[in-house]
Amino acid sequence: TGFRMPGTDAADAALWDIWQYNNMDERIGAIEDIIVTPDKSVSYAIINAGGFLAVAKHNVAVPVSQFKLDGEKLILPGATKDALKASPAFEYAN
Repeated sequence: TGFRMPGTDAADAALWDIWQYNNMDERIGAIEDIIVTPDKSVSYAIINAGGFLAVAKHNVAVPVSQFKLDGEKLILPGATKDALKASPAFEYAN
C-alpha cells in the first residue's frame, strides 16, 4: 500500500491523504501533512477532521507518539471525530 509508520526515517508523501481511524474502526479524518523536525524525525501528523469530503477543513496537530499501527492501518486510539473537531485548529506559521 505504500504506507509507512510516522516517526520512521522513511516517512514521506505516502502518508498524505491516508484516512485516519480510531480503535473502533470509525473514520475520523485524513492525514494531510506531517511536521518534520530539523533532525528529520516526524513529530506531528496534521489531520483534517473537517466536514463532508473534507470541504470544511479543521486541521489538528497530533503527536505521532499517539498513533498505533494495527496491521496496515494507522489508528488513533480513543479519538473521535467530535473530539478532534473540538481541538484547537492547527495553523501554519507565516
